[in-house]
Amino acid sequence: DKLISDYLYFLIDRKYSSSIIDNYENVLVCFKDFLFRHNLDIHHITDQDMLISFYQTIQQSDAHKAINGFIQFLKHKNLVNFDITWPDDLHPVFADYFNFYQRTGQANTKSQKNLRKILKKFNDFLSKNQVIINDLNIRIVDSFLEENKSKKSLKSNKYYRSAIRGFLKFLHHECGILDKDLSSQLINAPVFNQSNPPKFLRHNEIKK
Repeated sequence: DKLISDYLYFLIDRKYSSSIIDNYENVLVCFKDFLFRHNLDIHHITDQDMLISFYQTIQQSDAHKAINGFIQFLKHKNLVNFDITWPDDLHPVFADYFNFYQRTGQANTKSQKNLRKILKKFNDFLSKNQVIINDLNIRIVDSFLEENKSKKSLKSNKYYRSAIRGFLKFLHHECGILDKDLSSQLINAPVFNQSNPPKFLRHNEIKK
């Protein structure tokens, strides 16, 4: 309650209109009740899945603005610890890149979650196909991207390529694991030459 009150006083000091303040107060009170009903606390405020669920529940047009403003207020005042504990389920080189990514200043919570999700999938893909990092080539990377290609979202496909491109640059420039920078070859969506398929079978083909 005090955090919400402090934020509302902050808005008053910034000369926000009374109608906006009233709307934001309504959103934040509903948000507090939502957290209570789901046994969550304020430290979950940057959990994207939780926020989506809340927005769907409240169905108020300015809810995003109210919550985003509240988050920025809490961060600026250092009133809440936003440190995130990530599971230890990545191969060391993937974990090293994730930590490197966090240190470069690109590490807002949403981008961290998206990147880590892609790294985990790539990690599992290489393990499943018994490919070691040193043996990576562009056709293996293309096969991974093809397997995870979205038919509905070009934006998602571009994000996958961007995430893997950054990882490949890291392997070459920061780790020296790869002899050449494969990221320069990863420009457009993968197009396979059927006369030259990837060197390993996919999971569904292994069963046949």
